[in-house]
Amino acid sequence: MNRQEAMTKTILSRMEIKSRSQPKKIRVFIVEDHHFLRDALKMMFNKARNISIVGESDNGVDAVVRVQEFRPDVCIMDITMKGLNGIDATRQILALCPDTRVLAFSASLRRKSIVQMMRAGASGYMVKTCSGQELIEAVRMVARGKQFFS
Repeated sequence: MNRQEAMTKTILSRMEIKSRSQPKKIRVFIVEDHHFLRDALKMMFNKARNISIVGESDNGVDAVVRVQEFRPDVCIMDITMKGLNGIDATRQILALCPDTRVLAFSASLRRKSIVQMMRAGASGYMVKTCSGQELIEAVRMVARGKQFFS
């Protein structure tokens, strides 16, 4: 092995070790019709370790299109929105992007809303009165294939 090959092998080995030691960032897409709340969520997640916001939308129709484009690990989905609601958007997103996990994020505690989101394929349900830390933990759990409910 010549010197050039040895150096290349060493560099590749270091890159492999580094990539194994750094956890993969969780890619999150936010669907929320209230602009202020979307901005607050982005600020919160931007401070969280190993989570990055890859996109956002204020409605279900746009969310279906953009989630296909960005292929996030987790989609935080509001339920009540104009046009296509979060339940129907969840069904469409999961049909098109089965590797994306949807985490419902709603002000509603109605059993009907929770059941409908779970039937649509959501991996969890968070009430908007939850703490920021609880929402971050929910995203991490859902990204690992677990379910989370507040």
